[in-house]
Amino acid sequence: MELFSPNIPEGNEEENNNNNNENDNVLVEEVRKPKKKKGKEKEPEVKLEMHKKTATEKFEYFWKHYASTLKLSIMEMEDKISEESFVETYNHENDNSNNNNNNETEKTNFDFISNLYNNYETELIYQYRNKKKKSVNGSPRILIITHSAKRAVELMRLLKNFDNRFIVTKLFAKHIKIKVQSDILQTKVVNIAVGTPNRILKLAQLNDLSLKDCDYLVIDCEQNIKRQTIFDLKDTNSDLFKFYKDHCHQLVKSKKLKICMI
Repeated sequence: MELFSPNIPEGNEEENNNNNNENDNVLVEEVRKPKKKKGKEKEPEVKLEMHKKTATEKFEYFWKHYASTLKLSIMEMEDKISEESFVETYNHENDNSNNNNNNETEKTNFDFISNLYNNYETELIYQYRNKKKKSVNGSPRILIITHSAKRAVELMRLLKNFDNRFIVTKLFAKHIKIKVQSDILQTKVVNIAVGTPNRILKLAQLNDLSLKDCDYLVIDCEQNIKRQTIFDLKDTNSDLFKFYKDHCHQLVKSKKLKICMI
């Protein structure tokens, strides 16, 4: 008795099995296809608005970055300044939450600097009339330090726009040789100076920049596109804090120099 066997062309059985396997794989892939993960919602970008922070908040922010950048020892950490060394730069009673744009921030900052300058001018007139004190060459009464030459130029322009009395000395490297700046500092009385950490540090190391008459170290905390400030940028923070440690710290401790963060 002959058993019935279906007529299957040679090689077709293997091909059919392969096709079936491929179909099964497609089905499995469809079943196992991972669901799209919901992307994390981006947190809204928050402006630092350093000028609005209290003296205590500024002190904590400054000291945290100072200690971590220079990797201070335990002994150095104990040689701490106080929050009294930091100037309040904002009147919270007149705060208007609708005015958080850059122009309003700049106006607040330069109104503050203008007030510092008014106090300085009053003091100069008093000293001149009473022959109390002679200004020291190369020692700005207000030293503004910022993260880049481009920003320094912008600050100088803004200063002049807000108050044309400002005669500002440039202490940054853009198109200006250090020898030229040294000569200016050695021979002229400087009222306000604007510069970058690296150039200011070098001029101080050469003893051309003096802080003997300096009343205020103003640190510009403008944020870049990545929301980084002079405290975060590796190209600026080490020079900033080295300058502070070697040339400012003892003056701040003895209350001869105050820090303004804007």
